[in-house]
Amino acid sequence: MYPFLKGNVSIHLTPSHSLIYDQNSLYDAEYLNKTASEILELCGGLYTTTDIAKIMSERYNEEFFAAQEFVNEFLEEAHKKGYIYFLPKAQKVKCEISGTYKVITPLSISMEITKKCPMSCRHCYVESSRDNNVFLDFEEIMLILDEARDLGIPNMFLTGGEIFEHPRLLEIIDYIYNNFHSLTLATSGYYIDEEKINIL
Repeated sequence: MYPFLKGNVSIHLTPSHSLIYDQNSLYDAEYLNKTASEILELCGGLYTTTDIAKIMSERYNEEFFAAQEFVNEFLEEAHKKGYIYFLPKAQKVKCEISGTYKVITPLSISMEITKKCPMSCRHCYVESSRDNNVFLDFEEIMLILDEARDLGIPNMFLTGGEIFEHPRLLEIIDYIYNNFHSLTLATSGYYIDEEKINIL
């Protein structure tokens, strides 16, 4: 059997530990130690459980049968939790793995792209208003997004003000959609109409 990470499951690597999470519930991530994340990195549909045990046995200079027992138990538990499935034959499956063991990168970043908003709520922490025409420059946004992508930060959160006030919001969303695992939009919904719903 060839284990592979389920399509909506992601792993985020860091030097001290890693995280595994369902992309639909980012904040329910579970911690993984390095050995666990290394096993899951090999779950791309190309290695059998025996292959993975052999790789781990050689990597850690462990007796093969002990490594095999450990790998099988771990993968069985990962399967029960819905993180992995098994294929009957080898087939490459794209795995969503971000971060690195070398440096700490956040799981997500939040970017405030404007202070303009039609609402003027008293509780607003950024003092947004109709007259507050402060926008983060598009080129600066793209620079930040490029750096975040290159660092392996998988998830983006856009906020404001009202994000739909930004004149190039749809271009920003399109770029994030094509370069990151997930995007969260913080909006009052004031400008949401059927056309925007269809685009999103």
